[in-house]
Amino acid sequence: MQVACRPYIFLFVARPETILSSNGRVLTYASPALKAVLEENSRDLGSELHCMTREYAQRQRLITRDIDALHMRISHTESENAQELAAERAKTAAVEAEVARLKHLLGSLITGN
Repeated sequence: MQVACRPYIFLFVARPETILSSNGRVLTYASPALKAVLEENSRDLGSELHCMTREYAQRQRLITRDIDALHMRISHTESENAQELAAERAKTAAVEAEVARLKHLLGSLITGN
């Protein structure tokens, strides 16, 4: 294929999980025809793509951290709200019990028992 049609082929392989790692690997392949074009234009497409993908992966990692922190705050707030709701329900139940006791007492006073 290289001899017959001299295609421009570029292949870039990197894993998002390891691209930020110091020992992560990036594999690139450029066909001879594309290498000639890149050399003529003084471009290192493999390095450029590696930089772009590292920057993107870093932004994604920061976004993930922000999302995780937000989830933690939401979980903490939900827990606090659940505790406050339980406390309010306990107070309401105590007030309702006191109202029932007072109604019973008032009924006893009215009937004379």
